[in-house]
Formats: sequence, structure tokens, C-alpha cells
Amino acid sequence: MNFAFFGPSHIAALSITFISIILLLLYARRQDAAGRKRIARFIALLLALQMLIEYSSRFLLDEIGYPSEWSENLPLAFCGVMSIISIIALCWQTRWACIVTYFGVFTCCIQALLTPALKSDFPSRIYWNFFISHGLLMVAGVSVPLLLGWRAGGWDDLKAVLMMDLYLICIYAINTWLGSNYGFTQEAPAGSVLTLLGPAPWYYLWLQLPAWGIFRFLYLFVYDKRSDQPKLV
Repeated sequence: MNFAFFGPSHIAALSITFISIILLLLYARRQDAAGRKRIARFIALLLALQMLIEYSSRFLLDEIGYPSEWSENLPLAFCGVMSIISIIALCWQTRWACIVTYFGVFTCCIQALLTPALKSDFPSRIYWNFFISHGLLMVAGVSVPLLLGWRAGGWDDLKAVLMMDLYLICIYAINTWLGSNYGFTQEAPAGSVLTLLGPAPWYYLWLQLPAWGIFRFLYLFVYDKRSDQPKLV
């Protein structure tokens, strides 16, 4: 079955993701710092297992809806790379990984959940892989400030934009070499906001200022107030 935006299966997946985040918030409030870090590492383990299962199935099983070429089944899509970065953030609290996880999840991952680039609906393996991976990423994005206590410093929002631009530059070169479309640098998915901004890959150029504006808004929820204090010379 072809996937339908905001059909019953789409609404169900979004609802489960939202409920999972609420339950995480409620449960984490009862934990001490050590307990919250254990939860974060458990989420990282789930992300790693999900990636192992998804990409193993892509190569070992002939699933209708996945690309047939091996070059298009690598974990190089933005959300695939985000899963790896989220694991680094949740396990080792690396600052750059926390920055990318928080800002990346609450922009690109939400867009992906609202307008999934899916060719197969429930109960296909593609459906489960997509919504479990993106749902876990949403949980990871919430976990960085909630469980790890991460707070954004000055201009971390701009740093996130620049790191994502670095991904786009690198992945554009890889796409040119492999003939793939990771990061949608060659063609925008149907229903995406990118389709309103002109041809690929130039729509990313027009997206820079709006993206930074959204990141600056997200920054307000997690910024470290101590960074506003005057520093002694």
C-alpha cells in the first residue's frame, strides 16, 4: 500500500512518538543524575540496534520500497548520520554532538516525521524502520537537555547551521560520485518544504536564514544563562 500523509497509520506513528516523549519526561523527573545518564545510554543502545536491524535488512532482504542499488542503502541520509551523532551525544556527552542532535532533531527530524518520504505503508518493514528510527531520534533530541543537562552556549545555533552545511557539502560530493540522493541534494522529496524553494541543491541556499531563525528560537529554550554574565578579564 502507498503511504498517505496523515492517514491512520501516520497519525498512529506520530501519536506513539509524542506519548513516548511524554512518558520519558515523566519518568526522568523521578531519577537522579546517574539514573538519567543510564536512561540516555539505553536510548543510545536502542538507536544502535535499530540501525543494525534496518541496514542489515536493506542488504539481506529484498524489500519493495527500498532502493535496489547498494549505493543508495548506506547510512548516509541525514537522519542516518543523526542517529550516529545522537549515539555519540548520549553515550559520551560530546558537546558538538549534543549541539547537532538537539538542533538537527527539532528541525529536520520533525519535517521528516510530518512529511515522510515513504513508498510503503503499515505493516511493511520500511514503515516500522522509518518511524522507529525517527521516533527514537525525537526521544534523543529531548534527552540531550533533559537527561544530560546540556545547555547551549553562545552561538551554538549558528554552529549547528555550519555543521549541517558541512554535511551538505560532503554529501553532495558523495552523491555526485555514487549517483545517490542522500540529504536530498539532487531532488526534493514530495511534500517537503524544499519543493517550495526552487531547484536542487539551491533550495538549501535560500534556507540558510530561515533555518538560523528557527535554530535561534530553539536556542531560547536551552541556552545557558551563565553565558550572559560578564566575564572578568
